Amino acid sequence: MGIKLFSPTVILIAGLPAVGKTTLAKALSAKLGVRHLYIDEDFRRPIFGQPNPDPYANPETKKAAAMEMGFAYDGLIKIGTKGHLLLGRSLIVTATFSRPLARANVRVIMVEHPEAKLKVIWCRTQRPEAEEIAEIQRRLDERKKGDYAGGCNSVGHYLDDKRRYPSMDLPHIEIDTLFLSFVRRMCRESAFLHFFITKRPYCRFCLTKISIYSMYT
Repeated sequence: MGIKLFSPTVILIAGLPAVGKTTLAKALSAKLGVRHLYIDEDFRRPIFGQPNPDPYANPETKKAAAMEMGFAYDGLIKIGTKGHLLLGRSLIVTATFSRPLARANVRVIMVEHPEAKLKVIWCRTQRPEAEEIAEIQRRLDERKKGDYAGGCNSVGHYLDDKRRYPSMDLPHIEIDTLFLSFVRRMCRESAFLHFFITKRPYCRFCLTKISIYSMYT
């Protein structure tokens, strides 16, 4: 399914660690032919190395982790995103975007580029917390088997991030990427892509509906 973005577009995929942001971003990147920038793989780890597996061990390690992520956000937004828009290119960016400053910086760049569009997807779930925790633990265990670039390595870290995560204050659509099967995920991606064209939040093949919290202009 090919879709051409006629205006430079920033697709911002936000949400807590391990909820499926990068999986969704890679699928959309392939379908849209748009570059994907991931804050951990493309900025934090190349600059600072593998994140501390226990960043909350003491105040010093926690402060260091926060500083690393702050610099990584600057790279993602002020260099990666701004650079693509200056070149007239669309892109997909992935991070938690839990920091108000990061979202504010996105707003600033979009104001500087009125020719560009911003599309925000917030990946989250409203399922019972016990189910959520069990699924997050399963995903974290799977990550340990591969080359994981992120800094969240425990359910405790995930829950701490969740407590600090505010409501998404950018216009967005919301997708539950935590409990969907592979087929259902593909339907959600199809629905999102179809939404670009028709403004109707349905998969054109099976009418799977996505939750629209703010319609794009």
